[in-house]
Parts: sequence; C-alpha cells; structure tokens
Amino acid sequence: MATSTEYIVPDGSFVKQIIYLGGESLKKCFQCGACSVVCSLSPHKEPFPRKEMIWTQWGLKDRLLKDPDVWLCHNCNDCSTCCPRGAKPGDVLAAIRNYSILHFALPSFLSKSFSKLTYSLFILAIFVLIYFLPISYGPITFIIVGGLAFIVTAIGMLRFWENISKPEGRPVSARTDDNSRIEAVNKIKNGFLTSFISSLVEILKHSNFRRCGVDKGSDHAHLFTFYGFIFLVISHLGDQIYSITGAGLLSLPLTNPIKIIGNIGALALFYGLTLIIYRRLFKKREVGGATYFDWLFIVIFYLIALTGIATELSRIVGAIDLVHRLYLVHLVVTFILLAHAPFSKFAHPLYRTLAMTYAKQIGREAETEL
Repeated sequence: MATSTEYIVPDGSFVKQIIYLGGESLKKCFQCGACSVVCSLSPHKEPFPRKEMIWTQWGLKDRLLKDPDVWLCHNCNDCSTCCPRGAKPGDVLAAIRNYSILHFALPSFLSKSFSKLTYSLFILAIFVLIYFLPISYGPITFIIVGGLAFIVTAIGMLRFWENISKPEGRPVSARTDDNSRIEAVNKIKNGFLTSFISSLVEILKHSNFRRCGVDKGSDHAHLFTFYGFIFLVISHLGDQIYSITGAGLLSLPLTNPIKIIGNIGALALFYGLTLIIYRRLFKKREVGGATYFDWLFIVIFYLIALTGIATELSRIVGAIDLVHRLYLVHLVVTFILLAHAPFSKFAHPLYRTLAMTYAKQIGREAETEL
C-alpha cells in the first residue's frame, strides 16, 4: 500500500496576522462542520471552510496560500450565522484573502507596513504631496504611479498563480484504483482559456453572489459597484481619446455619449457603495465583520464617487471656484486608490478570477454548480 509523508510546519505569526486582519473569532471553532454543510458554494468532496479553519488554527500558512477554495468563498456569511460557537468562518476566510494579497504583493516590506497607522500616514503624505506638487507635474505623476501599481499588481498575480498551480507541495487528495496506483485528484482536467472565460462570465454575472442564503442583498450592491466602476473606466478612456485628438479641450456636453456613460457609471457606483455601507452598518449579522482593510477601500471609493458627482454639479451651476476645490480632492482620493491598489481589496477580483480559473481547470469548482 502506497503511503506518503507530509511535514507540517506551523507558523504562529501567521495565526496572529489572521486574527489582526479580522479573524478574531478563529479559536472559537471546534470543528463541528456546520459551516461546510450550510455553504451552497462548497464542493461535496473536501468542502470548505471547515478544513481552512483547522489549517488556520494550526498555522499552516503554506497550505492555505495554495488553496483555491479560500477564493471560492464569496463571504455569503451563511456559515458564520449558523456556527454554534460564533467562530465566523466567513470573516476568517476574508482575513486569509487579505493576507494573501499582502503576501504576494511586492515589495514585501511595503505590503507588510500597511497597518492602521501606516495607512493613515500614507494618506496624509499623499495629501501633502498633491498640495505642494506643481500642477504641471500632475499627469506624469499619475502615469508613473499608475504604471508602478500595474506592475506590482501583475507581479503579485503571477506569484499567486505560480503558487496555487504548481503541483509540488500543494494540498491534494489521492485515491487508489484497482491496480493500487495512486491517482491525484487535483490534476488538470480543463484548459486555461476555457476555464478563464467561464470564470470571467461568472464574475460578470455575479451568479455566485445570488446563491447566498443570509446575505441576500450582496449581489445587488456588488453588481452596481462593479459595473459603475467599469463604466467610469470606459468613460475615462474615451475622454483621454478626446484629449489626444484635440476634441476634448473643454468640458464635454451632457449629451455626449462618453459623458452619458460616465454619469451612469458614477450614479451606479454611488448607489452600489451606499448599499454596501448601509448593509455593513445596519446588517452586520448578514454581512459579517469589517476591518480597516475593508473600510479604507470603501471610503476612498465612495469619496471618488461623491467628489466626481459634486464636481460636475458645481460645473453645471457655474460655481467655478468650488469646481477647482472639489476636483483637487477628487484627484487626491483617486491617486490614493491607484497608489495602494496592489495592497488593497481593489486586487480581490483579480486574484479571485485566477483562483476560480484554476479551480475549474482541476474540476474543483464544477462540483459546486447547482
């Protein structure tokens, strides 16, 4: 009979980091398995989040960082509300995801420094920089910071993909066939492109969010926020094309298609974020806990929507001085979002897409379909 030996090396500092990032209730778990039973997204074979809870308690950082199931969780919070011990597995898995982003982002010293205090100092430094920076340096500064943010995010995603997809050291199941030959369950069954497109379609449809039992409004709020941002990106790109061609030197009229797309995006983003904030403040049982990691991202995004809408309204009524002040704040919060994007929840959809792609490649996520 074939056997294998795996050396388990617990990491106590990892457990402390998970607790710090929102998994305070971790040690209440006594492995009853109710969380895995109630989860509508969990596969039938080796379901989550029960195994992730015990791995986290044991400090098995390497095993969790290779586990795509952490990202198949959409934080529906069904598991947390049914837990008899109040261990809140949804919060713990959210903390693991936050840790993963900080772990894979480079440079490591910068990602590790993004604590409550350093986040505040970082924001203050950005305000000071923008205030004293000559206005002529603004565009090139955005280009440089945006380019660096893109590179850092891309490197983090590549490191993440290499980690979850490499066979050695990955937590896999094994079964023995009639010839006593060990067959790995987590072998590649589907192509990358097919799996990636399927994952992208699910994310665009937000179909997994609609399968939540307790947190019923999450799909609505996330959908408006997601597509509001997409519309704003399209509008911004269109505006840049106008500027390059010389047609956008003045403010575009409200009837311009690019302006219409931008206004729809701004209103959708504002509405979606308002719902998210409302639910986090008044629906805590359904939504789950929130840390500075969550709130900083939400507040910055919300300020971008508010200042963008307020700037346009001020321009319409002719309050030019107010337009300049509001637009400066809008630029500052946009710069902050851009600068810390690789280390924030802004990167979550990107990492989740890769994890879902790999899960489909090995046939893991297909088991969760209704």
